[in-house]
Amino acid sequence: MKTVNNKIRKQLIFIFALIFLVSAALLIKTISKDKYTDKKEAVISYNNKAVVNYNISLIPNPLIEQKVLGEGNIYLTDYVDKINTILRYNIAADKNFQVSGQYEITALLESSIGNEKDSKNIFTKKFILQNKTDFSFDSSNGELQKELPISLKSYNDLIQQINKSVNLTLNNKLTVIWTISINTKTDLGTISEQLSPKMEIPLGNKYFEIGGKLSQDKKGALERTIKVVSPKYKQGIIIFSITLAASILGILFILFLTKPEKRKKAAFEKSEKILRDYKDRLVALKDSPVDGTETVIRVVEMEDLIRLADEAEKPILYVYAGKEKEISCFYVLEGRKVFVFELV
Repeated sequence: MKTVNNKIRKQLIFIFALIFLVSAALLIKTISKDKYTDKKEAVISYNNKAVVNYNISLIPNPLIEQKVLGEGNIYLTDYVDKINTILRYNIAADKNFQVSGQYEITALLESSIGNEKDSKNIFTKKFILQNKTDFSFDSSNGELQKELPISLKSYNDLIQQINKSVNLTLNNKLTVIWTISINTKTDLGTISEQLSPKMEIPLGNKYFEIGGKLSQDKKGALERTIKVVSPKYKQGIIIFSITLAASILGILFILFLTKPEKRKKAAFEKSEKILRDYKDRLVALKDSPVDGTETVIRVVEMEDLIRLADEAEKPILYVYAGKEKEISCFYVLEGRKVFVFELV
């Protein structure tokens, strides 16, 4: 059995007991309150995609042989008959369902002054090109398609009238917006999404390029909330169980496999008691009474040294350097013999 300082032993027992109580409290809390957590789970995953494609129909002219120009070119305004657009919208999902919703097409005619970095709007006029219209298709193979021709000349004529009436040359553009809204009820819940691709067309110029965000992709999921065992619950059970078991083992080890160290009375406490009890029989010396040539005989207790002093009728000597705690030995001299009691 290992001997441990009594103070340290008590401190260790206290520490292990504290760990035990804290671990037990946290373990009870974890078991009773922290077992489950909410988790969102996708029951349907899908991807919306809306794309607007276009081509340009030309009027007969002496420069361009083609009757139709494709996307991404620079177009001469005077040769443009109309802009032919087609909207395609579909939704790909990991489960089939009937897609239903509405779409509408609007146009914004905007006039502003200043450059692109510091532009201030003068006015905006809204046109309804297609009222809200219902649509429906199967998500597995269906698609919404809508063709729309845009007459560029009518908008440019309007811009010329505006510039002439205000006697200003304004920066003008036409923004066409296709707004697709779905609100589909499935067996697993309702899917609500909205996409708005748009086309930007400069007006009032000799030539133009078509810009805007003509394609939109949007991923989504229909989710439900389920109860799952919390990862913190599992971690807490493991951690607090280990600390609880470790604290119990620690307490048992200290209680049954260690014993407190017997406290030895300090030497200076013994010397103080001897000085107090036998002060009339003691003689204090500045120097040691032995030079190493004597025969040294050590006694076990102070009482043994007292009896020897009585028999020899000699005083009891000790070396005093100014501090009682530095006294280590008491002596009785008898000829070449030295009887010594050492403080332990």
